[in-house]
Amino acid sequence: MPNLQHLLLHTGSHDQSTSTVRALVRSVAAGLHSLSLDATAEDILFARDDDSDSCTTAELVFPSLRVVGLYWDAAWSKLAGTRFLLGAGVGGIEGARAQAARPPPPYLHVALYPAGLEALRATLLSLFESAELRAGMRWRAVEHVRAEGTLRDLDGFEDRDEDEDAQDDDEQDDDGPLDELAAGERAGSDARPTAALLDAAKAAGVDFLIEQPPSCSDDPGAVELQRATFARGFGTSWWRFVREVERDEVKRAAP
Repeated sequence: MPNLQHLLLHTGSHDQSTSTVRALVRSVAAGLHSLSLDATAEDILFARDDDSDSCTTAELVFPSLRVVGLYWDAAWSKLAGTRFLLGAGVGGIEGARAQAARPPPPYLHVALYPAGLEALRATLLSLFESAELRAGMRWRAVEHVRAEGTLRDLDGFEDRDEDEDAQDDDEQDDDGPLDELAAGERAGSDARPTAALLDAAKAAGVDFLIEQPPSCSDDPGAVELQRATFARGFGTSWWRFVREVERDEVKRAAP
């Protein structure tokens, strides 16, 4: 267990042994390269309380952490993991100072379910536009942010796929030019909800990439869409991203 380098700890809303979860993470914290927590696990580890375990959270420092999973927990409308970006405390004055003094991990990954996406969009926008993060130059330490392609549901890709199928049938009897339609679609792309996220990230100096479905890109090397709702095992977006970081193969956003 002390050699564990990658940990995905999503405990859900089930009853958990607080002391067991804390003891597990504390035993591997020093050697972790990647860590993803859901809202419940984060609360267990970093809750500010007066019980006998409160002193252990002050010892939670992650000196080798390179990848943090920012998990959109729709059940709580909370983006778990942002404390690593914001430099928030980890329970206890000394632990808070130690964490705040450390730069955020260089690689961030946003995992999500297709629920409450507008609230997630607003949360991400507030992070990219945060005057505190910019003034403290904490964004400067972040090399790359990757979001699961499910975030593109904000742009209505699922609905557009259905519309395009119907449009293909109609076009068989339509002799009008298609150039105007294509131009209109390109112009409308700037109004997509995700466009504001990409613009805000660029303004903050953040290399931010949202994974694309294969049908939305002509690039044969494009990252394939992984829907968190259905993906399982080590083929999920999170684990693929962890492997990319470990192998120094991170695919960056187009300039």
